[in-house]
Amino acid sequence: ATKDGSILYTRAYKSNLEPRIQADIVNIIRAHIQGNFLKGYENPSSNYEFALEIVIVDCNTSKELRSISNQDGDLPIGSCVQFKVINTGISGAYFSLIDIQPDNMINLIVPAAEFDYTADEYYLKAGASYTTNYTIAIAEPSGQETIKLISSKSPLDLSGIISSQGKSTRGIATKNPFEQMFAETYNVNTRGAKIKRKGEEVGTKTLYFNIVEK
Repeated sequence: ATKDGSILYTRAYKSNLEPRIQADIVNIIRAHIQGNFLKGYENPSSNYEFALEIVIVDCNTSKELRSISNQDGDLPIGSCVQFKVINTGISGAYFSLIDIQPDNMINLIVPAAEFDYTADEYYLKAGASYTTNYTIAIAEPSGQETIKLISSKSPLDLSGIISSQGKSTRGIATKNPFEQMFAETYNVNTRGAKIKRKGEEVGTKTLYFNIVEK
């Protein structure tokens, strides 16, 4: 249980399941620490300014119904959404979108690796906008979902870091300190994860919404 009394894991104990239970507990603790760290991570940038909208669309036709750009809008389970990113600044930049579920599981929305997109395909000039050409269905668990937009001068290999759970940058002098910091969040002791201020700058934009029952 967490300090606020939330239950992170419960399962009947059986001796033959002990190794699996131990691994589950380590993964859940890691996800909880990692999710909370990333939710609170902010790095305002004077170079990169982006706006982020959640576009609610018809699940059958993808026709736009409405959008969420303010904090804490509600989205019922079963809703279908796309994500719109607008470069409102004066500098072009690459961008990535990280999704942090209410249970702190991490997903990468942009780039969409499952559709074979790569990070270097997501670049916006000043004043330009991009809307995902695929639709995501809102699913359980219910609770507050966090969308984190990361903008940078060069593309970030967040997909490789997620798929390898932080192992892809070990021993490599990464070009961007955010990649190293993100990789470090896959260690259980994430309190020590820090982004070095030297090196390439990144910018962040955070949008929250609430997944609710229909």
